[in-house]
Amino acid sequence: MTDYGVHLSRYLEQKLPDVIRQRFRPFRYENGILVPTIADLSPGAQVLVQEQIEGRGQAAVVADQAFDIPLADYNVSETRDPVVAVFSSFHYTVRELQAATFANQPLTDERQRVARRAIASRTNELTAFGSAQYGLTGMLNNPLTPVDDTSFDPYAGATTAEDLVDFFVEKVAAVTDSTDETEYPNHIEMAFRLWRQLSSKRLSGTAVSAIEHLRKLFSGEESGFSRMTFGTSPELKSEKLERYGVHSVGTNKDRIAIYPRSAEILDRHIEPTQVLETEYRNAQYIVPMYSCISGVRWKYPLAGRYVDVAKPA
Repeated sequence: MTDYGVHLSRYLEQKLPDVIRQRFRPFRYENGILVPTIADLSPGAQVLVQEQIEGRGQAAVVADQAFDIPLADYNVSETRDPVVAVFSSFHYTVRELQAATFANQPLTDERQRVARRAIASRTNELTAFGSAQYGLTGMLNNPLTPVDDTSFDPYAGATTAEDLVDFFVEKVAAVTDSTDETEYPNHIEMAFRLWRQLSSKRLSGTAVSAIEHLRKLFSGEESGFSRMTFGTSPELKSEKLERYGVHSVGTNKDRIAIYPRSAEILDRHIEPTQVLETEYRNAQYIVPMYSCISGVRWKYPLAGRYVDVAKPA
């Protein structure tokens, strides 16, 4: 027999103010964490132009009243980087607008959030991998940044914490040494599985992990390095590198990016996301949105280095 109460069930319900939304990872290439991002693009700009000066000169010891004094001079050129617009949109119907008005509920907030996320996702992809179609250079595939295709296997059973430390010290030092100690990297980005290996391997006879030891090595004025930071992103896994054409299919290698995380070395320029005027067509309202972006401008590509390592078997 059905039991009846004195209240309808909906009278006993309590609606919480918060909304449960799908959780996403942060877009570390798009949001300025990995690439210094400057929001200064002028509306309508299609190309970024910057003067580039290269100076050359010699000096010598000469006698008084000498006429053969060496000369110094410089050349001026321009760098040109394309700007592209990334679009998305959201829509709603007349009936949806009427229902939202009747219920006194916001209609466009969530849909606009989804469209912004779509723009950010595509922007993150272009910032990481670039686009040959649109002439954009990515953070992970600059053709002038040296690539070290190493045979070292960080996941081999015989690989020790000391081996990992020596490997990273060698690769970071290679950047500084090859630039006559002009450039000192301060950030290493890698796949999470490699970070986990660095964090779990302990130096012999100690409780110190390989990554802890590396942080200590690359800190302090005596080393010449500022505080070294480490980060992870899935874009550095072999699967994504092959999908977006950084590696050929079957390479099966993850990539490590070593570089100075500084706007002096590399940057990107954007026009923040804009919402255009609402259009009405086919019995629905369309709201276009866009953001303009440049590629990643490696002003000093030799300050960085890509290191390709085997992925776990």
